[in-house]
Amino acid sequence: MRKELLLRLFMISILLLSGAAHAVTAAMQNNIDKLRNSGNTGVVLQQKVMQRAAGIAPHNRPYVFDGVGDCYGYVRQVWNAILSNGSVHSEDFYPNAYNKSRWLGVTGGVPVADAVSPDWALFTNADQLLPGDILSTHQGHAWGSQWHGGLYAGKENGVHKQWDNAGSGGAYKRNIYSGFKYYYRPLHNLLAQPSVTGTPEYPGRYRLVARHSGKVADVQYGGTANGTNVWQWPVTGDRAQQWEINHAGDGYYNIRSVHSGFYLSATNGGTTDGTNVQMGDFNGTQCGALWKIEQVGDGYTRLVNKCSGKVLDVAGGPSATYDGANLQIWSVIGTNRNQMWKLESLPQTHRVIARHSGKALDVAFGGTADGTNVQQW
Repeated sequence: MRKELLLRLFMISILLLSGAAHAVTAAMQNNIDKLRNSGNTGVVLQQKVMQRAAGIAPHNRPYVFDGVGDCYGYVRQVWNAILSNGSVHSEDFYPNAYNKSRWLGVTGGVPVADAVSPDWALFTNADQLLPGDILSTHQGHAWGSQWHGGLYAGKENGVHKQWDNAGSGGAYKRNIYSGFKYYYRPLHNLLAQPSVTGTPEYPGRYRLVARHSGKVADVQYGGTANGTNVWQWPVTGDRAQQWEINHAGDGYYNIRSVHSGFYLSATNGGTTDGTNVQMGDFNGTQCGALWKIEQVGDGYTRLVNKCSGKVLDVAGGPSATYDGANLQIWSVIGTNRNQMWKLESLPQTHRVIARHSGKALDVAFGGTADGTNVQQW
């Protein structure tokens, strides 16, 4: 009995010493602190990791077992760039040229060959994870064919997803691998910390301003019917260009037209590139009317449709700056500004409606002079 107790104590001491050897380095802690102090935490950080994972994924196809184009090479390419200075480094995004080895040697990057390490926490349910979490089959990183790593990508239509680079073709988003058992705790804690800067305050009323043109999402011809098209148009101040954004749960938002009361929607929940965007119903479940708001820097966002993972796009590409260019969904193209939107906050306004007639309080003929009459209209 005494021998068994001593053996257990010995094994515990070995594990503790092993864990101490793999604690977060001072350089990595410095990078983590810089992200925290600059507001790169919580949802802001989650969105950056997901944006970079998608942006560089095409460069990581096919899978190559060489320490660079393999599973952990891809994870390090994603996270190390952000750890370096908080940027997603969109200059790396496909189809731009990219040196995959660029970020592997970053000082203070994610750990390599640290198994067994207490910094890797066991999870028993994927609901414990956050978008951007580094996942592992083992308690730490270990080179070898039996080890695998990836990035948790949240839930889509109730299904847990991951970004990973695997032998089945390369880096793609797919259903989560059942063999993943651990997540990297130091970065998980950063992903979990609420962000204090850099995020718009939802809910609210906004214009959706296209970065490439300066024009705004507009309900075509001021229509009010379900199915009315949406295009870009110069700012007029009209309610057809005003949108109420409200959180609908699971990190997604609905975007309701102030003018029509219908919602910005991918037609029939379509998932193919070029699916039209129009006014549609929303009863709380239609994924075509749900959008994730991803920060891309400089005050701009991408609006990612829940059904497809594709983004709100001005048809015709960055050169489509003309009035009436149509809105659609399209796969992310890293630096294309026709897929980036500024959510320009607007003051809340209200109509005063007469109960008996349903008409609104109105300044006659839009007059501005003292003594202008007020009527219902």
